This record gives sequence, structure tokens and C-alpha cells, in this order.
Amino acid sequence: MDIEIGRKIKELRSFYRISQADLCEGICNQSFISKLEKGLVHPSANVLSMIAERLGVAPQYFFDPFADVTKVNYMYKVIDSISKNIDRAKYAEVLEMVEAEEENPIFKRADLKQYLLWRKGICLFHLEEDAASAVDCLDEALALAPTTAKNKSERELDILLSKAIIYSVMERYQEAASIYKLLLKEIARHPYVLSNKLLLRTYYNYSKNEFDQENYKTSLKFSQEGVKYCLQNDSLYILGEFYFQCGQSGWKGGQLSKKEALRFYERAKTLFLLRNNTFFAEIVDEEIEELTVENI
Repeated sequence: MDIEIGRKIKELRSFYRISQADLCEGICNQSFISKLEKGLVHPSANVLSMIAERLGVAPQYFFDPFADVTKVNYMYKVIDSISKNIDRAKYAEVLEMVEAEEENPIFKRADLKQYLLWRKGICLFHLEEDAASAVDCLDEALALAPTTAKNKSERELDILLSKAIIYSVMERYQEAASIYKLLLKEIARHPYVLSNKLLLRTYYNYSKNEFDQENYKTSLKFSQEGVKYCLQNDSLYILGEFYFQCGQSGWKGGQLSKKEALRFYERAKTLFLLRNNTFFAEIVDEEIEELTVENI
């Protein structure tokens, strides 16, 4: 096991061209890293966790299965609750939780403080429409990254995505596009992204960013990439949204016929109804009606 851990550390370090000196800074001495990569020493759980953070991966990258502590550790319970409420757009509740934990000694650790700042930025944007403060929070969170200048963790990529989405809403489209391009590049080269949702949300928001600039051909391209990935990986995650975006972009850009666009809308509506999302299903109905009567 020690040899396997050491081999993976060396492979990942070499992949990002990170020196042993850069990797060990503030964690251990360079001699220990050298011995670890040769399988001559065994790292403590704490040291291995810090090395994983520095390399931008979860500890699971080095060995699976990994102990699930979310049910017994308060810290993980809080993070789990915040994440679920963010997904449900319950931003007021999330902000309350974040502010309650900001002074908690448990959350003074850099990676946990980073998490709270990230979620706080999202909440400030949605609740107070304070884009400047939201971006400041996200930048402060990114500054706490334990990785090097040559690599990024999955969380850093997620924070960057949040920043790009805010830029899109602010109509700072070119800045948003630069981040979306960076994200696609970094996700493609990242050795251990745990969730495919990051890639799918990047495709979707990049597509919307282009649609809002009337770059319909590019918008359709990223929506189609999202559909393709969902189908190849048996994922229904935001597949309805991708179908809807395909219909809109393809029709507006003249790349789809009315019949083809309607087919995408019908697929989107079916998926929204399966998720009991009547709000979005009604939006699709409105688009279908508008497209049906157009040019009659």
C-alpha cells in the first residue's frame, strides 16, 4: 500500500511538474517526500490529507474505499446541510448557517474557511444582488487554496465556476467566457474529478453565456456536448436544461428546423415533468406555443 501511495503521489506531482520542494513546503521535509515516493515510509493521515490538498485531489485518489465520516463528524454534517440547501436555492438558510459557523473554531482551518466564503459569496449574490461583495468572497476563498500555481483542486474549479456565472449575470460576458474556457481545460487534465456535475454545469452555463450574446452556434455546440456527455454516462442531471438550450439556440441560430427545435423542447418538458418541476415545464410550454404560432 505504501508503494502504491508513493507511486501515485510521484505520478501526480510529475504530471503537474511540481517539485518535491514545492510539494512538501509547510507539510514535511523533502527527504520524507523522496522516501514516501519510494514506498520507504508511511504517511500519517494528517500528512497524507495535506499532500492531497496540495496536489488538488481528495485523499480517495490514493486509495479506495475511503472512510465516510459525514455521519459522525459535525463538520461534515454542516457542509452536507449547506450543500443540500444551496442545491435547493435556500440561500437565506445557507447564509444563516454560514454566519453561525464563521466564528466556530472548527471552521478556522483554511480549507473549511474557504468553503464558507464560497457559499457566502453565492448567497450574497442571490439574496442581496451584491455582485461586488460576492466576487470578493469568491476571490478570498480562492486565495486560501492549498494547491500550487500549476494545478487546481476540484473545489477551486467549482469556485471559479460560481465566479463565471456571476460574471455572466453581470453581463461581463468576455470575463465569464475566459473562466469557462479555463475550466474546460482544467477539468480535462484533472486526474480525479469526483463529480461529473462540475463539467456539465460548465457546459450549460457556458452555453447560456454565449446565447445571451447571440452567439447561437457556439451556444448550441456546448449544449450538444452536454447532451452527449449525459447520454454517454447515463446521467439525467440537467439533461432537460440541455435539451431546452439546444432547442432555443438551434432555432435562434437557424441551425435547427422548427420541427427539430420542437423535438428538443418536448424532450426537455418530459424530463422536467419527471422531476416534478412544473415551473420549468410551463416555461417550455410557452416556448412551444410561441414557436408553433410563429410565421403562421
